[in-house]
Amino acid sequence: MNESQASEDCLNGYVIKNIIGKGASAKVFTACKPHCIYAIKKVRATLFNKDEVIIAHQMGEYGIGPRVYAYWYCRKTLEWFIVIDKIDGITLCEFLQYNECISQELYNLIYKQINLMHQHGVIHHDLHCDNIMLSAKDNYINAIYIIDYSFATFVDDDNRFQMERDYRHLNQIPICNNYYF
Repeated sequence: MNESQASEDCLNGYVIKNIIGKGASAKVFTACKPHCIYAIKKVRATLFNKDEVIIAHQMGEYGIGPRVYAYWYCRKTLEWFIVIDKIDGITLCEFLQYNECISQELYNLIYKQINLMHQHGVIHHDLHCDNIMLSAKDNYINAIYIIDYSFATFVDDDNRFQMERDYRHLNQIPICNNYYF
């Protein structure tokens, strides 16, 4: 059995369409089941963080990240599969390629999502502009999602000081004085 056949056997009825993201430990694909479009994150088992699914599910329930629908392990490929909402939008990095700054209003919305994540006891540890998604409708940003919880942890007394790191990248982005989104 070749690798693509083994991977197909592991998809539980989902059909992979195209790759939409890639990192050191995982790839994210657009995937379909009848009448629905999702994103599937495929993670090598040796690099899988079990807290990622728990945290991502929790963040999806609070509207901070995309919803998690299912996850499973495939013995044939030694990979974990995580099914999440596919977000229609762009990353903050993509937004900044076309805009030299962000509005104070957009900054505040992103800050609010990070703060809400922290209030629910989660530290992201890998928060940068590629892990912040802006969902838009009719050229208006209507939702902001924090994605990729691969390195996320729950807050405890030993790592509480690390929450400030999640704001570091955001604080480096220039804010426009008279810019509306």
